Amino acid sequence: MTFPILQWHRITKDYRELLPKASGVYVMTDATGTPIYIGQSTNLAQRVSSSHQNYSYAKHICFAECPKDDRLELEKSLINHYKPSLNVTYKFINTDGNTWV
Repeated sequence: MTFPILQWHRITKDYRELLPKASGVYVMTDATGTPIYIGQSTNLAQRVSSSHQNYSYAKHICFAECPKDDRLELEKSLINHYKPSLNVTYKFINTDGNTWV
């Protein structure tokens, strides 16, 4: 699957005012810029605010608005690429026992 060109925004403070109430994907990074958590939501403003309270050691938040149909696939691809420490790797287990990563 190819993704549309996304405009990524990086925010450090006053992020609640900058986050849209739109569908998208967000990446929380540590002080070195390493992704520590990747998530998606139908309402970025609400979801990132609640996640940031749980992961207060995240120093930066990057986000991109994207269509609802693309956000799950984009989140999965980013998690599998960066393997952030606070995410679980996506695994799909078929009924016959086969596993796909």
